[in-house]
Amino acid sequence: MRETLLCVITIALARGLVGQTPPATSGHDSTKASDSTPQNSSYVTVSVIKSIAGERPENEFFELRFKFNYVRRFFGLATLDVALSSRGTDTVSSEQRKLTDAGASLNWGVPADDAGKRVLFIGALAKVFNTIPYYGIVVGSTELNHSAFRGSSTMFSVVRRFYADTAIATYNIFVEIFLHSTQVDFFKRLNIRGGVLLPLRNRGLLQSRILIEVPIVDFAEF
Repeated sequence: MRETLLCVITIALARGLVGQTPPATSGHDSTKASDSTPQNSSYVTVSVIKSIAGERPENEFFELRFKFNYVRRFFGLATLDVALSSRGTDTVSSEQRKLTDAGASLNWGVPADDAGKRVLFIGALAKVFNTIPYYGIVVGSTELNHSAFRGSSTMFSVVRRFYADTAIATYNIFVEIFLHSTQVDFFKRLNIRGGVLLPLRNRGLLQSRILIEVPIVDFAEF
């Protein structure tokens, strides 16, 4: 009951924030949108999440997703899954709680097309996947403001564990895809995120996680 009440309060607050942001430009007036909308901007999104395959944490609640623009061609991407309570507990302040999934990268990007809808990038990555921290190098692409799939991204990285563990591979390949759209109705209401961790040198097990996300704050720019 407590979890349901907190979820309702959070969604209500988020809806209020959305109501304070300017409405999106209609897709029927593409010329106006191109003239008035910045090609690239910093933003934050908030979504309620639910794992549907692979690792399925029992205490997942919502995801924060950020994009920060620094100087020309340099930008940051960050995500954080926030748990409502710890497994086997009924409090959000339990000391047993662990960070399940998070990531932060500092990237250098170049335009992938003449229309400025997409950027290719390379960067340094810090990642927590299934409570285990890693760091490494990432390459990928992300969709910009004028793309129909704004915010969607594909990331391919080689990561190393922060701490040695005989049960888990030290070096791994990590692939993550996030799919969102501002114009396709289905992906306006339901986003998809998936990650796969593939161990190198035949040590450790393949890990994966696929989630569906329901946006409650969609591209609050700053």
